[in-house]
Amino acid sequence: MDILKSLEECSAVSSYEIDQYRSWANGRYYKLVVSFRDNSTLFAREYVDQTERCYSFHWQDENKNLLRRWDNAPHHPNLDTHPHHCHRGEKLPESAPTNLKEVLAFIEARGKH
Repeated sequence: MDILKSLEECSAVSSYEIDQYRSWANGRYYKLVVSFRDNSTLFAREYVDQTERCYSFHWQDENKNLLRRWDNAPHHPNLDTHPHHCHRGEKLPESAPTNLKEVLAFIEARGKH
């Protein structure tokens, strides 16, 4: 499973918990919590099938302050990358579509671990 491989290969990850995982012929759904060596946490969920992909990767510090959240909820139609976007506090920068592997690489590259 590529999700587990990404988690195992990320040196910043200290532990993870898979809350839900379902797969079927043409799709999957997962929800997991990832703890990092710097005590930050990532709440990740993704649904993918042949016609739809919904995701949210919510990264917060040890005090539960939002560091970043990447998602594709369609509630910011003014962005050029709609529905893909990234929350950074009060800022809402545009964002290319992303996945768990890319988010883990971003967090790992932050170098706080």
